[in-house]
Amino acid sequence: MSDDTTRPAGATDGADPVLSLSGVDSGYGEVQVLDDCSVRLDPGEIVCLVGPNGAGKSTVLKTAFGLLTPWTGSVNYHGEEIGGMAPEDIVREGIGYVPQTDNVFGSLTIDENLRMGGVARESGLDRVIGELYDQFSLLDERRKSKARTLSGGQRQVLAFARALVMEPDVLLIDEPSAGL
Repeated sequence: MSDDTTRPAGATDGADPVLSLSGVDSGYGEVQVLDDCSVRLDPGEIVCLVGPNGAGKSTVLKTAFGLLTPWTGSVNYHGEEIGGMAPEDIVREGIGYVPQTDNVFGSLTIDENLRMGGVARESGLDRVIGELYDQFSLLDERRKSKARTLSGGQRQVLAFARALVMEPDVLLIDEPSAGL
């Protein structure tokens, strides 16, 4: 995926980006998927990557989140290099990620899934989970149900909520409408 940084109308040039990929090459094994990819997310922006299957959208997100290490280029979060950091450290920095598939623990209850999402929190876990139950009444009503009993769309809601437990600055969502 080769991409020049595109600036949406009204974006502030010169502002420091929250998250940026600059000149990134990345892929799987010896298969290169990203070629000189650059993406920039400024404060308050919503950025969507649109393209056909196989274009590299998921690879961009996995590289930004540390599931893939960039071969070349840089991944920066608030001006600090995070390319190559472990995903658990990236979560602690303030980036959440919702994968396209296998995004909930089916054998755990909804409540247990949410608690797993907050395993790295130092405090406030019960408060945040309570707020999420207020926002997602479907989850509150079924908090003791196993996640595997949920429909695809309900699992996606649970995956979003679990990613929000850490109250991230940036939320990377791969195929957000999957299962809906």
